[in-house]
Amino acid sequence: MQADRSRMALGVFGGALALILAFGIALMGGWAPWSPTTGTPEASDMPSVPSDAAEPEWISARERAIFLATLSAIDPQLVVDQESAVHYGIATCLDIREGADDGEPGLVEKRVRFRFGRGGADVSQSQAQKIVKAVNVWCR
Repeated sequence: MQADRSRMALGVFGGALALILAFGIALMGGWAPWSPTTGTPEASDMPSVPSDAAEPEWISARERAIFLATLSAIDPQLVVDQESAVHYGIATCLDIREGADDGEPGLVEKRVRFRFGRGGADVSQSQAQKIVKAVNVWCR
């Protein structure tokens, strides 16, 4: 009788342990029992970022060369990192296309000053306006 109780206790303990392990593995795999959409991936709140492969759609090689030359004429510091300069130009194009200035006049220039300032350049308001004009040449 004592042996039967021991086996039964061991079986209950083993079953509970297996259940806990299975639940833990499911949670580690991304399953959320409290989610109304259990088993489906969650949508990201982060906006998608254009990849390098998408850049030719935004700006051709010729337009890129002209854009970088224009930036260099505004301030050579703007093109120290050419890839970043083109990336900032594409981001500015997105701002223009999305109508960022509609809600707050001057917002596009403010963002240009911030973006290009990260590259080490001190961008004035008039330089930001010139950069926006340079982006408008190729931004569709």
